[in-house]
Amino acid sequence: MLTEPNPPLCRFRLKGLDPDKTYCLQYNGEVYKGYELLYFGLSLPHLEGDFRSFLVVLEEI
Repeated sequence: MLTEPNPPLCRFRLKGLDPDKTYCLQYNGEVYKGYELLYFGLSLPHLEGDFRSFLVVLEEI
């Protein structure tokens, strides 16, 4: 997909997580409760340039 100027904030909600557990994002160490990821979602960083991708790796802690 080609880059778009001033794109809207992207959020996506994850499925299959335990709402009572805690999860850590591997790339930056941010910690979230399962219910936050299930109901509010995760904000994705804005990536500059064309054809960029982003991998989300969560670890249960």
